[in-house]
Amino acid sequence: MKKILIFIFLFVLYSSSSKAESNYIDCNLSGCNQKYKKTRTVFYKGKNDKITLIWLQGGDGQTQGTPRTFENKIKGKINLVIVDNPYKFGPPWKQSWPKMQGKDQSSRLKTVVQFYKSKTNSKIWLGGISSGCPRISGFLRNDKENQNLISGAIFASCFTGPNGSDMKKPYVDNDLPILIAHHQKDLCPTSHIRHSSSLYKNLLKKNKGKTEFFNPNSTGLKNSTTTCGGNGHHNFQGSEKEVSEAILKFIKENTK
Repeated sequence: MKKILIFIFLFVLYSSSSKAESNYIDCNLSGCNQKYKKTRTVFYKGKNDKITLIWLQGGDGQTQGTPRTFENKIKGKINLVIVDNPYKFGPPWKQSWPKMQGKDQSSRLKTVVQFYKSKTNSKIWLGGISSGCPRISGFLRNDKENQNLISGAIFASCFTGPNGSDMKKPYVDNDLPILIAHHQKDLCPTSHIRHSSSLYKNLLKKNKGKTEFFNPNSTGLKNSTTTCGGNGHHNFQGSEKEVSEAILKFIKENTK
């Protein structure tokens, strides 16, 4: 009987930590585009609920709140929030660039960060992959106070703008731990590893916090791929375990 009760307890504990919870957050700041009044987010409670990673997916920014590939290996370990943007980005990506770094996005992300900071009473990290990266850099650029709301940032397989244009703008002097992750064989034209390398060198000069560059080479794929979609090196296919462990390690080591 005792073993059965222990099993039931562990099952309930695991189930509750994996359960998805949708939250629709009011975008009520002055910079918000009132055509899109709410932002859908999906919250996955983790065993370590003292840390929350708010994650911005790549592509058009609309994900239905579902973690992809390596984010699934983060889910359940710390709190994870997937942001489902109310409108689509690109293509064409050049025209979407101002939207990604505009006031609506930085204001919208601020309301999401504030909501989960209050809800979880935890340390908030902001991370994103591909087109999620410029939304984070816009968040940090548009209001210097925003960096005080988060404990650090994760930039993965970054889309750094047309011809790496994000590198040509001055960065706000941050004092945050920042991890940049990019697969060595990712050849996606809009987010080539050379752009992430430039981002790393730029942040080393501008960022007062710890800055690391993680570039795995492990692969389950036979050849390098130029795909920018959900499959391939761009999305760390074949090295999901390696990159998820690196992200968790960096977050845990640099959360004060």
